[in-house]
Amino acid sequence: MKKLRTQLLATTAMLALSSVAYAADMAVKMPVKAPPPAPAPVTNWTGFYVGAQIGGASFDPSCTSNVSGPPPISTVGPCGTNIGSLPLESQNTSGSLSSVGVLGGVKIGYDYQWDRVVLGAVGDFNWTDLNGTSQVQTVFLPGVSGTSTAHERLDWLASVRGRVGWAFDNVLFYGTGGVAWAGIKASASVASNFGAPDENFATEASTTKTGAVAGGGIEYRLTPHVSVVGEVLWYGFGTTNISGVNHTGPASTATYTTEFSHQDVVAGTLGVNWRF
Repeated sequence: MKKLRTQLLATTAMLALSSVAYAADMAVKMPVKAPPPAPAPVTNWTGFYVGAQIGGASFDPSCTSNVSGPPPISTVGPCGTNIGSLPLESQNTSGSLSSVGVLGGVKIGYDYQWDRVVLGAVGDFNWTDLNGTSQVQTVFLPGVSGTSTAHERLDWLASVRGRVGWAFDNVLFYGTGGVAWAGIKASASVASNFGAPDENFATEASTTKTGAVAGGGIEYRLTPHVSVVGEVLWYGFGTTNISGVNHTGPASTATYTTEFSHQDVVAGTLGVNWRF
């Protein structure tokens, strides 16, 4: 009887040890689960939006002038260059074509989000009051003087742009670029007291210029439907030429050409967008 009990105890112990070893072996061989994927961004930027913006802008054109035909005796071109036959005694320039002003308007756009990349298109229109005047007072000889004036004004800006951005939930960083248009009015005049009114002229022209625009910004979603955006844009519009006829004598004329170049605008705005 004692021997039987000893055998039973030994058998039970062996079974217990085998179970523990098998369980340990199973634990080692069980596959390790991969961590769950990172959650997708909470904010989705896909959809249409409308908005408004306001800010400041700078306009910094320059000008040159020349004449074709018989040159006048005592005239300085609208941009201050002596194109007459008399030497200059003194010259004083006042004002500037460069200007800084307010800019504001409206926009409409659409964005599509793929993972964290946001692609979109936007069109905007802005009114502005950018304008500058440069005036040159010239003395040729005692009692012989002239006044030359160049003026350029930018009334509005519009653009159609693409947007490429990277979203961090409710924050979007983006770059943008496209085609821009501007309403520009330019004028030039010359007045001299030598042989007046033969050596006086004035001309002006209004034009819509096509150019390029590029920049970037950051947009922040306050609510699912409202976002605020800060943006900086550069616009370039090439050159604008205007011409006027100056009578240099009873039967002869000279044609002045004034070229406004470097018609670049830099604008910074803050805006609010309503998203659908």
